[in-house]
Amino acid sequence: LGLPRERVTGLGIGHNFWQQGGSSLPTGAETAKKCGPNTELFYDRGTEHACGRQCRPGCGCARFVEFSNSLFISHELDPAANQLRPLADPFAETVIGVERVGMILQQVPSVFNTTHYHTIIDTLETYRSADKLPDHLTISSKRVLVDYLRALCVLVSDGAPPPGKNGRERIIRLLVRGILTRKAILKIKGLDFLPTLIEQIVTIFHYSHIDLSTVTGKIDMYIASEASRFNKTIRNGKNELEQLLSQNQGETLTGPQIVYLEKEKGLPHLLTASELKKKGLSFNIQGYKTELNSWGKQKHH
Repeated sequence: LGLPRERVTGLGIGHNFWQQGGSSLPTGAETAKKCGPNTELFYDRGTEHACGRQCRPGCGCARFVEFSNSLFISHELDPAANQLRPLADPFAETVIGVERVGMILQQVPSVFNTTHYHTIIDTLETYRSADKLPDHLTISSKRVLVDYLRALCVLVSDGAPPPGKNGRERIIRLLVRGILTRKAILKIKGLDFLPTLIEQIVTIFHYSHIDLSTVTGKIDMYIASEASRFNKTIRNGKNELEQLLSQNQGETLTGPQIVYLEKEKGLPHLLTASELKKKGLSFNIQGYKTELNSWGKQKHH
């Protein structure tokens, strides 16, 4: 391709070898998994964004932005012998992140700073009640709310069912509850913001295939119906939070207590953090992450 040697970085099989369905080896009677080398294209935002002298493509800092990757599907993994077998018809796939490209062309640090998202987020801000929240919580809450609402627009227009506990219903429920959580954090009253934001999303992202009236009506119904159940969960969770604080005798919640509220009582950790802030108490983020990791491991055993 004529690329200078210093612009090509090899990261080994852990990063540059793709396997169908993930990296675990197939066993028993599992079907063969297509696989092959892959490569990623990164845009270098400059050394001022580097995390250190050894920073390179694939690093998790903000310097290098992956905007495309290509898969060269040349083999399949034989599940019986764990051996590679050449495909009769090898092929290649290339994916380009359009929004990442827009971010690069507009020279902004995040896709949420591109003109499309920025316009919608600015509109959302007009519905928010003033509150002394940490900047990072305000920014992330607005971004997640808009992104989840955008996902709902696409999924609902494609026939996604109302919120529920299984399959596609569960995905819709997670998105709706994510929106309601950020709505509570941002202190947005009512659901009047929905039609305006949905119209902007459909217009700005050029979703010409979406019937605005139908999608708006369904999303409003989905969110309103889930809100009554979610609000009851939040009330019960906050009551439990008060009891735990009483037991702690003035001390903030521990990591296990925060995870208990989230996983057993349905109170999102972000709302727990917001409640603790109101009381002048810190949120034990490290304790929460550690306990959440332990909870996840126990669940999968």
